[in-house]
Amino acid sequence: MRIQTLLRLATTMYALVGTLAFCFASGDSGKPTPTPRRIIATSPSNTEIICALGAADRLVAVSSYATHPPEILKLPKIGGLFDPDMEAILTLAPDLLVMRGRNPHVEKLCLDHNIRFYEDKTDTLDTLYNTIRELGDILDRSKEAAELIESTRIRLDKIKNAAASRKRPRVLLTLRSPDKLGGITTVSRSSYLGQVIELAGGDNVFASLSTPYPQISLEDIVSKQPDIIIEAMPGEDNPEALREQLLRQWRDLGSIDAASQGNVVVLTEDYVLIPSPRVVLLAERLNRIFQSLESNRDND
Repeated sequence: MRIQTLLRLATTMYALVGTLAFCFASGDSGKPTPTPRRIIATSPSNTEIICALGAADRLVAVSSYATHPPEILKLPKIGGLFDPDMEAILTLAPDLLVMRGRNPHVEKLCLDHNIRFYEDKTDTLDTLYNTIRELGDILDRSKEAAELIESTRIRLDKIKNAAASRKRPRVLLTLRSPDKLGGITTVSRSSYLGQVIELAGGDNVFASLSTPYPQISLEDIVSKQPDIIIEAMPGEDNPEALREQLLRQWRDLGSIDAASQGNVVVLTEDYVLIPSPRVVLLAERLNRIFQSLESNRDND
């Protein structure tokens, strides 16, 4: 099922991000490094960043999970971090491969065939800005990167300021399969998702946990009693039917006030789990949800 693949990618990729690296198999660091012209992006996030920097025309292949922007849809797909098509990568002859997370097989392929690679470390808003800046430098798009960072900050600050005067609802965000109520992963404030919840005006009930994407039990959730449950399930069809299914699961538990009050929201938009400049869309969406929740309370 697509949601299970997305959850596996989201939780594991976030845990596996490592140190930024530039590898040159030629070993001749004294020569100027040419600006990359044939780029393979192996994740949706860095695909979107490259396109936002105005370098979409340099992409020769993208992740099989990339869906945005529309101009990349016809490009060859090379799998993802854990299932890359190594033969296709070689055939496409890239001069830069952009990875999110670590895959030693891909790294060795790059070293063995003189392919430069960049490993981005994007799991917070600050590291998102760092990745934009560094890719801007690599692609000779430094000015565009600075402008993109500034515009993203301004838009997020506007959302944060608009939410500052509202009462903050207690929020649970879940990453799970819709099949049953179990195997739940959530987010802390050390993840970009947790940070977006807070700037959009929510109070993440698991913000203080030590890992970015901790697994939690139903007992943990009952003890926290969130005001609203946000189910992140991008790519799922028929959001209304899915919401009814998930709401029944929570109500069958019988111990969550948010469920008994109908405060369960399903996010199926494709940008929800992608740390890219479209994080602004997620912040706007959450801000509207929290604002609506407050309005409904005022009307009760």
